[in-house]
This record gives sequence, C-alpha cells and structure tokens, in this order.
Amino acid sequence: MSELEKRELHFGTILDRGETFTESTASCLEVYRWPFDCFATTMGVALQLTLCLEVHLKHATEYHQFFAEIKDAEQWLSKRDEILNSEYSKSDFGLDQGEALLRGMQDLREELNAFGETVANLQHRAQTIVPLNKRRQPVNRQSPVQAICAYNQQGQVQVDKGETCTLMDNSGRVKWRIRTSKGQEGLVPSACLLMPPPDKEAIDAAERLKRLFDRSVSLWQKKHLRLRQNMIFATIRVVKGWDFDQFLAMGPEQRTAIRRALNDDADKLLSEGDPNDPQLRRLKREMDEVNRLFDEFEKRCKSRRGKQAGQSHLYRECITIKGKLEGHGKELEQIISAPLPRDLDSLEHVLEIHSDYERRLHY
Repeated sequence: MSELEKRELHFGTILDRGETFTESTASCLEVYRWPFDCFATTMGVALQLTLCLEVHLKHATEYHQFFAEIKDAEQWLSKRDEILNSEYSKSDFGLDQGEALLRGMQDLREELNAFGETVANLQHRAQTIVPLNKRRQPVNRQSPVQAICAYNQQGQVQVDKGETCTLMDNSGRVKWRIRTSKGQEGLVPSACLLMPPPDKEAIDAAERLKRLFDRSVSLWQKKHLRLRQNMIFATIRVVKGWDFDQFLAMGPEQRTAIRRALNDDADKLLSEGDPNDPQLRRLKREMDEVNRLFDEFEKRCKSRRGKQAGQSHLYRECITIKGKLEGHGKELEQIISAPLPRDLDSLEHVLEIHSDYERRLHY
C-alpha cells in the first residue's frame, strides 16, 4: 500500500502537468483528457482494491492463526490427559512416591488453571473470526455483507464504505450480486465485500475446546481423588505393619498425630466421594480396622503402664521394709551387745526395752 501511495503522488504530479498542458492547448483538450481521466480512475480503483486485499489478508491471518492455536491447545490437553491416565494412575506405591505424585498433581492443576485463561481468550476471539469458508459456499439464504471500500457503478449500484448490504448471489468468481441499504441491486467486486463475524466453525471449535478443557479438569479431579485414596491405603499398610514395640517407640504425641491425620483425610474423602464407590467402601472398612488396631495398642499401653506402676509401688514398699529391717537389725545388735543387768531396776529397764522392741517389730 505504501508503494502504491508513493506512486499515486508521482502520478498525481503527472496529472497536474497534464491539466496544465490541456488548459494551454484547448484544441487538444478532448484528445488528452480521456487518457488522464482513465488513468486517474484506474489508479483510484487499484488503491481501493489494495486496501480491500489488506483487510482480507488481515482477517485470513487471524483465521488461520486462530485455528492453529485451537489445534495446539487440543494437543496440549491431550498430552495432559495422557499423563493423568498413565503416570498418575498408579495404585501401589510407597509414602515417599505418593508425596511426590501429590506434588506433581498440584503442579498440573496450576497448569490447568493457567491454561483456562487461554481457553477463555480463544472463546472470546472466536466471536471476531470472519467466516472465510462461507465465501466459497453458495448462498442458501440472504446474508449480510459489509463494504470495505466505496464502490460506484454508474447507473447501476452505489455502495458507501462501511455500508451493510445483503448478499443475493455469490456464484460469480469476481463479482457478487448484492442489495444495498437503499434497495439498489447490482454486481460488486467480491474483493470489496466482507462477510462479518462470527464464523460458526470458529465458535464450534472454541466450544469443543472448552468441553475438552472441562473434561481434563474433571479427569484431574477424579485422578486426584484416587491418588489421595491410594495414599491413605499406603499409610494404612504401613500402620498395619507396626508391631507393639514400634508403636511404643513413637511416643504418645506422634501416635495421636498420625491417627488424627489419617482419620481427617479419610473422612474428607468419604464426604467428597460417591457413597456407592467400591474403593470408598473399602477405605471405610480398612479405616475401621486400623482404628481398632490403634485402640488395641493403646489398651496394651495403658495395661503396661498400670503394671509398671504396680511394680514401682511394690519396689518402693520393698525398699521401705528393707530399711526398717536393717534399722531393727542394728537395734537388735545393740540390745544383744548390752551388758546384763545386775540389779532389779536395771533388769526392769532392759525388759521395757525388749518389750518396746518386740512391739515395734510387729508394725
């Protein structure tokens, strides 16, 4: 367009010179006027058609770019579905691997959330895509078209730039029959006419992409639910593998925290899922079993603590008795080693000591 505009300026200079020439040579006026007028008309038509071609090229570029992005988006979703159906469909794994899978699922969810904006953008752009394919399809009913540039066919039809007309027949390769907003009918170069958006194929493609996106999100939710279930099953397997000594070694706070977390996760899954889901029914059964195991271990812990408390009390009693016996033994040694009484008063005193010792010995 810029090249033609430059040439238009150059040709305009030539036309101005021609005007001057024809004015100074009145006898040659009719001879030279006709080619100059034809040239000016041809130049104007060329500029208008070039403008139209630029508009068509712009819309064609947007059309093909849109459908290319739709195809890329569908492939992206297909790849994510494949990952969900393979990598995240494992049911037997350890706790460490399960944690890694859960982190990967969260990353994938964030990717899907971000991709939702791409889907919404394509849905919005679908409203602006012109229906290029309809230009090659026969008109079954009258359709609106928009004039890209002004067109004037003397004595037949006149169209203003931007005017909305009715397309009557598009069977011609070069010109289409239209009816203007003023009721005139005639043939107009098809390059001057634009079929306005939206394009049904673009709308359908965007809606199909939205359905694929929703299906991928639903698949993610299903796989995430199953992964969480299998993570709980993996934890249950670990708990069921404990012996009593391992249970004791963890300490009360750690044991309580593990049990609470396991029950919270299971209760949340059971509330979110379908009650008729066989996997959820299995989860409920296994949680009942693991809770009974916790109860049994806790009962044994309590019994063991009671036994240990009884043993400690007996030990303390034995220490007390031992101390008393040792005290009585020392006192007995002192009584035995004391000199024999030599008078009645001393004898009575010794008898009182012996009587008091025997009395205290029985307590």
